[in-house]
Amino acid sequence: MSSHIREYTYNILIVEDNLLLSDGIKAVLNLIPQNEPLLNFNIEQALDYESGVTKIEEVKSKGFFDVVILDISLGISNDGVRRSGEELGTWIRSHSPKIKIIVFTSYSDSFRINSIFKNVNPEGFLIKNSKTDYRVLQKVIVKIINGETHYCSTLSEVIRKRNRIPEKLDVIDLKILYELSNATKKKNMPKYIPLELRSIEKRLRHLKEIFKVDCDRDLVLKAKENGFL
Repeated sequence: MSSHIREYTYNILIVEDNLLLSDGIKAVLNLIPQNEPLLNFNIEQALDYESGVTKIEEVKSKGFFDVVILDISLGISNDGVRRSGEELGTWIRSHSPKIKIIVFTSYSDSFRINSIFKNVNPEGFLIKNSKTDYRVLQKVIVKIINGETHYCSTLSEVIRKRNRIPEKLDVIDLKILYELSNATKKKNMPKYIPLELRSIEKRLRHLKEIFKVDCDRDLVLKAKENGFL
């Protein structure tokens, strides 16, 4: 592992509701100085949205976290509400935009990945699977600290597929496709999408034109094939 990093102590926050995994990530980070002697880490941990926000606010008086390693599925906060890592990432972008975010998640479906990038736009993205070992995580941390980005092959494949479609879809289009794939009846879609039924039907017709299909079933299949679901 090589880098061009000045000697510095980086503040890292791990937001992960599985304490065993969180401790494992911390141990992996603490091994990095063996190969990068100029690097030092001050590592904090949080289990849920609320404790993540609290940690970030506490550090503000003396600086800020350089990197947040963020799981998407988080535990229930003290107020009894379960908020996602995506919601925390969105909060971080609004309140501490200097923080670099690495999403480390088990979610690999295209719809959720699209949503994460729409709302959080992280500097790094890793899928929790058998291909992601401690060396990969160490490499990604060093790259992000160096001002680079890193996206796993799953994400690269989603982007490659999406680029086949010349017309850009917005968040409402993606939500309509998502509800359609979940077999939500059209008449019930206004409960989940902030549009009247007439507008939803108009968008559906346009989506079929974009994907060059005639029926809802083929639209879902084409959307999956092109990385939108």
